[in-house]
Amino acid sequence: MKLLRLNISQAYLKNKEYESCIEHASKVLEVDNNNPKALYRRGMAYSKSQEYEQAKVKFIDNLDWFPRTVEGRSWKQRGQEGNLE
Repeated sequence: MKLLRLNISQAYLKNKEYESCIEHASKVLEVDNNNPKALYRRGMAYSKSQEYEQAKVKFIDNLDWFPRTVEGRSWKQRGQEGNLE
């Protein structure tokens, strides 16, 4: 079920259905609270829906697992600067 919800959250994110993406990614995180894909997708959905404070709390503050990638470093830096738009 976790993989299905991850795939569904990705589809919702691509279709700009951010609330549904957040819902499915959050369900994954209920059973696997450090799942990087769910954390990333939920954080992106919060950011894209302009819920920047939620994005920071739910996404930027949990980027310890993600800084190895260019995008992860960029998001972490933007979050620290307060620029999540």
